[in-house]
Amino acid sequence: MRLSRFVFALALGAALLAPATADAQRRSSTRPAQTAAVTVPAGTYALDPAHTNFNFSVQHMGLAEVTGAFAQTSGTITVGSGGLRTFEATATAQTASINTRVDMRDNHLKSADFFDAANHPTVTFQSTGVRNVRGNRFQLLGTLTMRGVSRPIVLDAQYRGTAMQPAQMGGKRLVGFSARGTVNRLDYGISYGPDMIGQTVQIVINAEAVQQ
Repeated sequence: MRLSRFVFALALGAALLAPATADAQRRSSTRPAQTAAVTVPAGTYALDPAHTNFNFSVQHMGLAEVTGAFAQTSGTITVGSGGLRTFEATATAQTASINTRVDMRDNHLKSADFFDAANHPTVTFQSTGVRNVRGNRFQLLGTLTMRGVSRPIVLDAQYRGTAMQPAQMGGKRLVGFSARGTVNRLDYGISYGPDMIGQTVQIVINAEAVQQ
């Protein structure tokens, strides 16, 4: 009889503790993960155009994503002693170098209906700050200028690491970053084809830069 009471007490205790344990596990699983600080070598780096790409995509007829890139780009990245919190970047893309793999479309994109390359030969980005640094990820704040219009933009960025060039290629330090964000083309006066072309343009940047 005493044994049965003992077993009953154990079972009752387990039943009472189980919800609390489950709740604790749920709270633990939803708690934000702690991310270690990332060390980024301080210095000034020039974008390597051979290993940097500025890509974009936009919906066509709500059915397909048309993708393209700017073939001619340049820019610099500067990192201070504070790591990613002191990250700065500038970038320039030549609008006449736009490439969507269709010549007729590329020529149209260079016209006044879109980028107006004759009067606005570049698209530029100038960073203005950094926020929400978590490990190797951060948000890069900046100003994007296109067709003579400057608007703020926020890019979700990632530091991808560092490497050293082979000695025969110069032996310099390399850093890699990627970033993505969106812009509304109407904000820059590009309103052609509202029934065919989406307003939101996705931007994806992959950058490799060489220490100067």
